[in-house]
Amino acid sequence: PVGAELVSNAKLIPATVTAKYHFDLGAVKPYVGAGPSYFLWVNDDPGAATLPLGVTKNTLSNEFGIALQAGFDVPLNDTGFGLTVDVKRYFIDTTARWFVGNTLVIETEHKLDPWVISAGVAYRF
Repeated sequence: PVGAELVSNAKLIPATVTAKYHFDLGAVKPYVGAGPSYFLWVNDDPGAATLPLGVTKNTLSNEFGIALQAGFDVPLNDTGFGLTVDVKRYFIDTTARWFVGNTLVIETEHKLDPWVISAGVAYRF
């Protein structure tokens, strides 16, 4: 059903390693990068829409994928501190499985492909 909560409290660790290329364009230092990613699900509970159907547990598969990133650093002074803005796009799938007791009742494939936007303080050494 559209808008139905099929999975609840899903939490993951998006372990990612990227190689970056920094462009030297003066005060602002843009960069691009890419690398492998591993989505490790540490929690996933059955959603409210599945409980009346007797679902007792669900799982989301841990998967490898690819991450692309772009961003820029702005040095604040000569001490190495600066501001950073980063955008990552992940290309990754997962398999969702719902169980009634120990019996698998449905299995579906999903493309996650999330965007992650972050900003922070950087220190270069």
